[in-house]
Amino acid sequence: MTKQPDLAHIPPQILDLIHKRNILSSEDPVLYDVLFNELLCLFSVLDSIQCLNLKRLHDIRWDILRISGFKPKIIDAARKDALQSLLQSVAYHGTTNVSGIDGSGKDAADYFENPAAKETVLAKLANYELDQHSINAHAFLLRLGSLETIEKMLASLEARAYEVLEQIEIHELRMQRQHTLYIETIHARRLD
Repeated sequence: MTKQPDLAHIPPQILDLIHKRNILSSEDPVLYDVLFNELLCLFSVLDSIQCLNLKRLHDIRWDILRISGFKPKIIDAARKDALQSLLQSVAYHGTTNVSGIDGSGKDAADYFENPAAKETVLAKLANYELDQHSINAHAFLLRLGSLETIEKMLASLEARAYEVLEQIEIHELRMQRQHTLYIETIHARRLD
């Protein structure tokens, strides 16, 4: 079990700020708290500034964790459109039914809802050397713009996290320097 950081000397207003969760209702507050607590425990001496910097870093890292999870969901959500597009391109090319619409939309919907239809659709795709991986690849291509946007967001968050880490390190060095000067002053007074 992770030890609890010593925050007794931190003002209550700062504690209120750092214990405020910046999460969605569908996200796990326990995981959020555990990860933040582990981050706080990495530091032996915490002051208000360090706590606020660590809170900011934690929220950025949480955003990275959250946004990274969007990528597979975006691709999964596009699989039906991708399958329909593939079927239109190869299996139904130039074919229309009496209503003027090919059967690709129905087959794509059935693929995800009916195991027997799935095998039929896979057989149609196999005629063109396509398979389930082709569906995923096409879904990826269909959502490439969204995925690029996510990558840009992640890069921006990583850059912000790096800046906060630099601030944390600078603050840590200042605290160490102040502590060293204090010790040297006390030692010099004792020598006098």
